[in-house]
Amino acid sequence: MKVQKPLVSHWNRKAAALHLHWNNYIHWVKYKILVVYTFAIISSLQNIISTLMSGSSILCAFILISNPLKVNKKGNLLLGMFIISIFFSDIETLANVNNTTITSSVAVAFLFFSWAMMGPLFYLSVQGFVHPDKIIVKNVIIHALFPGAMTIVFYFIYETKAFTVYNDALVTYFQIPLVSFYCFLAYRALDRHNKKLLLYSSNTQKTNLSWLSKIIFLVTAMSAVFIIDIITHIDNDDFMYIYSAIYYAGIIIITYYTIRQQEIYPDNREERKIIFELIEENAPEPKKTETIPGEEIMEITKELQHVMMSRRPYLDEDINLLKLSELVNVKPHQLSMVINTGLGKNFNQFINEYRVEEAKKLLTCQGFGHFNIHGIAFEAGFNSKTTFNTTFKKLTGYTPTEYRRQVLGNPEEGNS
Repeated sequence: MKVQKPLVSHWNRKAAALHLHWNNYIHWVKYKILVVYTFAIISSLQNIISTLMSGSSILCAFILISNPLKVNKKGNLLLGMFIISIFFSDIETLANVNNTTITSSVAVAFLFFSWAMMGPLFYLSVQGFVHPDKIIVKNVIIHALFPGAMTIVFYFIYETKAFTVYNDALVTYFQIPLVSFYCFLAYRALDRHNKKLLLYSSNTQKTNLSWLSKIIFLVTAMSAVFIIDIITHIDNDDFMYIYSAIYYAGIIIITYYTIRQQEIYPDNREERKIIFELIEENAPEPKKTETIPGEEIMEITKELQHVMMSRRPYLDEDINLLKLSELVNVKPHQLSMVINTGLGKNFNQFINEYRVEEAKKLLTCQGFGHFNIHGIAFEAGFNSKTTFNTTFKKLTGYTPTEYRRQVLGNPEEGNS
């Protein structure tokens, strides 16, 4: 007898297939909704990012210009103006995000001028830090002449509707080369500043302005992003996010170091004048200065060595050429000439050699056996463990830890 297959199993298979198709459809709808919401969020992020960029620019510029620490006034003022120029140059982007068009020719020309002044203002701000006495209104006007002339030219071009002011050609052939040129000038000014510090300062870490070199790198990176965007035509969203990330990194670095910076040069005008004269005397093409007879050089050298051994001024982490000249009882430029010409060293090398000798004694002294490397560095007059390690190895061929281990045969627990 033939057994008939139940119809229930057939309809069960149909229901299961229908349920599977329905689940696939639901997943597809969820995926589409997720994609739509993702693009909506990304689109809304443009508004948030542009607003944050504008707000952070104004806040950072306010901190720099108000200068609550009252240090490096010209440098901070010009750096604040540089940040404001970035803010104004970004207004067009903010307007586009909010579906607003800037139609006024004067407004567009002003935004272009702010954009064009980014490079000059950044370079002038660096100069304001490294040589504030050379930054006067005339310097600012001179560096504003070319951007001002180009602004007038592009104003009339914009009036004739020949092309939009903010186009790729403008960025490629005007803004990028200008910013790159001024970044090069800023880097060269910083490099010279760091070399000049060695002439009169024994500890340069607080005044070497290394944080400004980071800003130079970030400004150069922002220019590179523009170039890549023009060449490759990457997606505008990606471009904006990369640019914003670099921009925020710069704002964070500037704000962080603004509230930590110290005065580069002494507040006393006479002391500042002496330092600048020393710098001029040791320039590649020095000004003519009075010479010191050989016998007098020997006398000053003898007195200098006596002071270094008896009073040990090198233990003072803030010792500089001016303070040491008072102890030796000679003029700063005479002491500088004795150290540079007579001993063949700069002031930084001269002081740090004494500090390293002191550190060698402390490292091998049983009474300082419980001191770690950091403690030894400070006892010897260094204010930075990194500087201590670098200088010690340069003069001895060993790190402080290796030296202690070799002399005492005792491994150091701390890091060198």
